[in-house]
Amino acid sequence: MTAQGFQGFPEAIPIEPEPAHESAFPFVGPAVVVLALQGILAAVSPQNPLLPGLSIVGAFAMGYCALAVIARGHVRLTSAEVLGFTVGLAILVTGLSALAVSVIGIGITQFVVTVIGLPLGLVSYLFHRPEEAAGRSLILFLRTWFDFSDYSRGERTVAVVLLMLIAVAAAAFVGLYTIQYPDQTSMALAITGPGGNPNVSRDFSRGVAQAIEVYVLANATPGSGPFTVRVRLVPWNATGNESFHAVSATNRSFHLDAFAEYRESNIVVGPKGSQRLPYAIVVDSTGSFRLRFDLLNSQDRSLATDYLSIVVA
Repeated sequence: MTAQGFQGFPEAIPIEPEPAHESAFPFVGPAVVVLALQGILAAVSPQNPLLPGLSIVGAFAMGYCALAVIARGHVRLTSAEVLGFTVGLAILVTGLSALAVSVIGIGITQFVVTVIGLPLGLVSYLFHRPEEAAGRSLILFLRTWFDFSDYSRGERTVAVVLLMLIAVAAAAFVGLYTIQYPDQTSMALAITGPGGNPNVSRDFSRGVAQAIEVYVLANATPGSGPFTVRVRLVPWNATGNESFHAVSATNRSFHLDAFAEYRESNIVVGPKGSQRLPYAIVVDSTGSFRLRFDLLNSQDRSLATDYLSIVVA
């Protein structure tokens, strides 16, 4: 029987179910602790095997703190919604953080989560108060850390100088990443078959010329030339104490026997350039050898090495 069946009683008001409980974000404190631990571990032991896993947890902690700052009691969220938004914001904020630090020239490492996540977590922790007290808590925090009222004049001067030096050091640290340093001198050798074919035959026939192309490659700072390419035929059972005898070539065609050496000098390679050297090599000895190619600078120091393991029948 309803309330309308009783004369003189007011109409009953149905009880509405309680709205979904808004998230209070109780894990902001632990999230900040995780971010701080990840930053300390990355600074003290960057090769620690626990760091990758802690960085992943730190990324989700950063997403959780970002959600706490965005929501701040204005949006009612269920536990499932908090989990979903945490994952989404972790991916979004981590990606944007990596993009931001790469734009200013800082390498993308585990520090990305710390550099962005730790300040974000600290802000979320300070704002994790009633709305009217959020601003006051931040001001109180800053006053607590930068309150020099009980310092003497000399102590205040020292403190201000130290803070200025810290700020200058931080600015210099970031500024160093914007300086473009020239690449270190780097040269390389590549061995191919005729026409640049990467499949080079390793089976030689005694007395038969084998076509081999050698490419000298340079980066943006190839160093001072001219360069020399040295070709040696080294038996596999060589001890390393043997001496080599020189051979000559005609139009880059030459004969090699065991411990023979051919040199081509006056090779010039420009920045980010290459030089193609087509050779016709005739091996006059049988057995297993290492056909070794060395790139030498003007001081006869080896800059790059490559070789072919060949069998001559």
